[in-house]
Amino acid sequence: MLDIILVILLLLGFVTGLKRGLILQIVHLVSFAVAFIVAYIFSTDLAPRLRLLIPFPNMQQQSVASFVLDPAFLEDAFYRMIAFAILFFVTRLVLRMVGSVLTALTDLPILRQLNRWGGGALGFVEVYVLVFILLYLGAVLPVNDVQTAIQQSAIATNIVENTPYLSSVIQDLWTEYGMV
Repeated sequence: MLDIILVILLLLGFVTGLKRGLILQIVHLVSFAVAFIVAYIFSTDLAPRLRLLIPFPNMQQQSVASFVLDPAFLEDAFYRMIAFAILFFVTRLVLRMVGSVLTALTDLPILRQLNRWGGGALGFVEVYVLVFILLYLGAVLPVNDVQTAIQQSAIATNIVENTPYLSSVIQDLWTEYGMV
């Protein structure tokens, strides 16, 4: 079931990119990259503050997906991933609002076809990375149903374990001992 949802999401990302076009999709992708960098850099600063606001859920150590995270580092990773998600989505929202001013360029007749297909490709990449982050968050969250769904999905498991560069960067970010 999760495989079907993931395929639909990736196709929707491509179609959305087709509709947005290359120029607006570049704005969205740049905001995505900047938001990722901001979240990566500042999540370790925000995570300790979140400990005061968000209680760590009670859970059994066996509920953590072992292919993603060592249970010994779960609490630190929990706060780092929440800090990362907050910073990522807030930064992305602000940058997308600023970038929406450039939409007037998408109406130039000469660029229309290149704009559409390039936007489709970038839309797919954007949704893929977003799905990757959400799947990784789901794999770390102490919710057995979510983890079971991810482990039973061939596409989800492949995305989490085999996405070049991002798999190792995210795992290092959220599991590096002693940063929180």
